[in-house]
Amino acid sequence: MKKYDVIIIGCGPAGVAAAKILINNNINFCMIDKDKFPRKKLCAGGLTNKCVNLLNELEFNFKNIPYNEIKQLSVRSNNKIYTLNLNDPAISVDRTQFDNNNLNYIKKYTDNIFENEQVKEITDSVVITEKDNYEYNYIIFADGVNGISRKYTNKILGFCVESNIKGKTTNDNILLSFDNIKYGYSWIFPKQGFNNIGMGKFRFLKDNYKEMLIKFCNESNIETKDIKLSGFHIPLFNTKRNLVVDNNKLLTGDAFGFVDPVTGEGIYYALLSGKIAAESIVQHINCKNKNLKHIYKKNLKKVINKLNFRKILNFIFYSSLRSIIIKVLFFNKHTKKFLEKMFN
Repeated sequence: MKKYDVIIIGCGPAGVAAAKILINNNINFCMIDKDKFPRKKLCAGGLTNKCVNLLNELEFNFKNIPYNEIKQLSVRSNNKIYTLNLNDPAISVDRTQFDNNNLNYIKKYTDNIFENEQVKEITDSVVITEKDNYEYNYIIFADGVNGISRKYTNKILGFCVESNIKGKTTNDNILLSFDNIKYGYSWIFPKQGFNNIGMGKFRFLKDNYKEMLIKFCNESNIETKDIKLSGFHIPLFNTKRNLVVDNNKLLTGDAFGFVDPVTGEGIYYALLSGKIAAESIVQHINCKNKNLKHIYKKNLKKVINKLNFRKILNFIFYSSLRSIIIKVLFFNKHTKKFLEKMFN
């Protein structure tokens, strides 16, 4: 039986961020993912400025893959378009290529990456997959909203649909529309040679998403003849969940629900929580008399406080006052600055 100090389940952003910290600290670890990379990943693929800074800190280079530099944000509300020029440009990437690029960087340092391997069971000391058994001291769950970690937490879910449509793109402009959809928004993210079109809600409500998205595309002059939708759940942030299970299993990224309650941003919080989870384990290894749950919670305090504040903003923003709030936010350079921070 193979033995590792840390097993990371999931090779997405949270997983690779955790791996990089463990590599830097010479901790024996492996990564297990149910898919073979590159694998299809549903996501708008927006990287905010703070996300780009964190990627640079972790030495992941998104410039190895095609990307768009986003210099302008357009917002549609009450059939009116508002525009915001971004002083710190955002980045738009194809999520499948992005995740594969990051994992390839980790592969330069270790061969202990087991792809296309489904985790079947986890005991007190062993991870059992369909191919092998792995003994562990710690687990970092980075397996997303529908991974095996879901057995440890009761998630509150939102829902998204998206489609990649080839054709002319806006290249450096993102469009967000708050018309015709409650508790969420529609988007157009330009990629290299295609647009990522989507619609998401912070409430899991039954609706005719395809009809709504086609209407949005028609309003945006996007051809919908061959549109094929894919849907996925969004885990909503909720501090009532356990961050650590059995004092040696840490939840990160979508596995916990580290998603911005206002914008839906998840990549940054996946990277950040994966990084902090690994740092907390390193700290626990070096100081065994401390409680890992306490360490992880303390290290995440600023993140938790920020997302709790954004949760309050969610209830205010996604209310009957939303169109008025948007109009006020675009009123002058000072309120626009607040808006830019919200999406940056």
